[in-house]
Amino acid sequence: MLPKLAAVRELSVSARDRTVDLAPLLAAPWERAKEVADREIPAVLDALAVHEGRCALLRHLLTARAMPANHHGTDEQDRWLTAREVAQRTGFSEDYVYRHCQRWPFAHRHGRTWRFDERGLARWMAQRR
Repeated sequence: MLPKLAAVRELSVSARDRTVDLAPLLAAPWERAKEVADREIPAVLDALAVHEGRCALLRHLLTARAMPANHHGTDEQDRWLTAREVAQRTGFSEDYVYRHCQRWPFAHRHGRTWRFDERGLARWMAQRR
């Protein structure tokens, strides 16, 4: 279980020889961003970049664990969809599918193209209802 954001002190990162505590900034970004001194902005941006990378890695690792064990197997029911097929099933435009596919756990890059797991799409659509 993840701790609440306000209680997280591990969001401190040494950046440019300074320790930056991101927890207050992330808890109330609209108010706290105004309070960051101009000279501290580069250090805060560096700390945010570190955490963006960690968040992306964590999202990737958890997504991989959430996939069924036989996801990459040769099960007859496994079917890869094209962006056009996903657009037809979701009602999104094909352009929208391409712009947002990097965020979807059922989307996978195959060479220069994107393919979408049919069962993963079905689960995702069921969760959104």
